[in-house]
Amino acid sequence: MSHELENIEDFYPLTPLQEGMVFHSFYKADVPDDYHLQVMCKLEADLDVMAFQRAWQTTMARHAALRTAFKWTNKVGFVQVVHKNLVLPYEILDWRQLDEDSRKFRTAELVEQERHRGFELNQPPLMRLKLIRISDLRWIFLWSFHHLLLDGWCMPIVVAEVLQHYESFRAGATLRLPQPRPYRDYIAWLRSRDSLKADVHWLSLLEGFTEPTPLPIAISTPSGPSSHQSRQITLSRKETGQLQMFARRQQVTVNTLVQAAWALLLGRYGAKTDVVFGATVSGRPADLTGADQMIGLFINTLPVRADLNPEQPVGRWLRDFQAKQALSRQFEYSSLVEIQGSSQVPRGTPLFESLVVFENYPLDNLKQAHGSVKVLEIQCQERSNYPLVLVATPGTELQLQLVHDTARFTEPAVDRLAKHLHLLLNSLAAGEASALGEIRILDKTERNQLTNVWNNTAVPYRTELLHELFEQRAERTPDNVALVFEGQQLSYAELNARANQLAHFLLRQ
Repeated sequence: MSHELENIEDFYPLTPLQEGMVFHSFYKADVPDDYHLQVMCKLEADLDVMAFQRAWQTTMARHAALRTAFKWTNKVGFVQVVHKNLVLPYEILDWRQLDEDSRKFRTAELVEQERHRGFELNQPPLMRLKLIRISDLRWIFLWSFHHLLLDGWCMPIVVAEVLQHYESFRAGATLRLPQPRPYRDYIAWLRSRDSLKADVHWLSLLEGFTEPTPLPIAISTPSGPSSHQSRQITLSRKETGQLQMFARRQQVTVNTLVQAAWALLLGRYGAKTDVVFGATVSGRPADLTGADQMIGLFINTLPVRADLNPEQPVGRWLRDFQAKQALSRQFEYSSLVEIQGSSQVPRGTPLFESLVVFENYPLDNLKQAHGSVKVLEIQCQERSNYPLVLVATPGTELQLQLVHDTARFTEPAVDRLAKHLHLLLNSLAAGEASALGEIRILDKTERNQLTNVWNNTAVPYRTELLHELFEQRAERTPDNVALVFEGQQLSYAELNARANQLAHFLLRQ
């Protein structure tokens, strides 16, 4: 015990998002952790494996967040504990003898095995590395870590620093980098925030919202085990350019347009004019110097509410929508658990079931030569506990990814959702709609199906008079009951006979 205490460098509370992650990790202890992230890179290099290992070890030693574990205490609950000295689990594999198909199979198998292996949150380090040689100059490295340690913004920073250290060690030198700002400074900043102002803001934002926005395409009773798949949408360069030009004209960001399109989609699918969904924010405060280069978990998930009155002018609605988001960002340090607890949505019911993530830290920026190492491919495998997530990655071609729970959504339903989202964004960018209700969600084929195919109900007009039609029915089914009144009933034959008697009487008059 004394040796363990000697190895502790620091400890401090969890952030609001970390608290939620720890809760979900323990709540779903019998299934693979949703917050186990994996970054896989393909490298081209005459790699010095020992220098590469040392570079990773050095990077971990420089950043407290990478040496953190999460432990329970009876007095204050969970705390994060920073350790002084840790050895990063590092395994080297040689698959040069495998053909391409076998290698792809083994890689997919290894990724899944690592995900199911997971992490014990109180046993640091909560990250490990596998380096796989696939040819003399080609390598794959798989970096697995728990999301509690860091967010997506950190990934390119960490990888770039590792490659810098590697080049230095390979040359027989030692890289001197500025001392990074510790993650505990962000914890201190969080604890200095005005929670009362934040509570007032979120209560005002969610006032009158009493039930979560429905996901109409979801299966009401989930079937089979929960797993996640994704549907990719890529806007062409032309479509992306038009969207960017429209955003500039309306004085909003592309992020705002993506969130606006998602709000409209939820509203159209659920026939709602008031929707709430979740959005991931960077959480890196502008008034915390050096926050953009700090390593740790800063992101947070917060509610976004949209009023979809169809008569609102598109441009004004977009600017108002963005202004509300800017106001919420002043309180992006807030705990989602506390926000939901003070809302009018019943306890035990999620505030929202869909999430929008706008990734303004594309890992593809690492696809270039870093000294003697060239990064050829880079992929990030991450999951979420939300059944439906839209991930947007900006660039010359806007990438959209719909990550969905297969137990809640069928593939055809997600395909339609993806198509309609694509159409909504293009419809916005075209700028043809002056009001929200005019923004198109259906393509020409679907509109033709609604207005022509499904509406093709014309039948030949019958010219017989009413009494003639009745007589025909009386001939076909004379004994069927035609009339019931105050306990009496008449068959078609009886009613037809009485009608004829009345007709003859009237004719005589």
